[in-house]
Amino acid sequence: MANNTTVNEKMNALLYFESIIVNSNVSNRLINSAFMNLLVKMMKEIKSPLIRIRLCSVVGLLIRHSTVIENDLAESEICQQLIESMKDKNEKVKRRAIAALGEYMFYAATQLDDEQVDPVWEISYEAI
Repeated sequence: MANNTTVNEKMNALLYFESIIVNSNVSNRLINSAFMNLLVKMMKEIKSPLIRIRLCSVVGLLIRHSTVIENDLAESEICQQLIESMKDKNEKVKRRAIAALGEYMFYAATQLDDEQVDPVWEISYEAI
């Protein structure tokens, strides 16, 4: 999703991803790939509320439908970017960011239940 693509092209690509990530095999592959780094980067840089809504939606759906998430996701800035998106002026962006952060927190909590806790999944107080 290059910088020179239109808002509609970006929206169509994100809508396509929303439609295919309900399959856990697809979600597992995408969430554990460079695709997540791209989403995090886009969340930082893109200002369009329409695209930011879709980005939060894709992130939340990816986390919800994935069955295996590598620690790389927790080490990325995804949690921080979702927290920043919660501060957005647009109410729909805020709601989607909160929903995606909720999915992240739920998955992180399941990782903290194990005896072999990996501290990378600890949730910051700012997120709560």
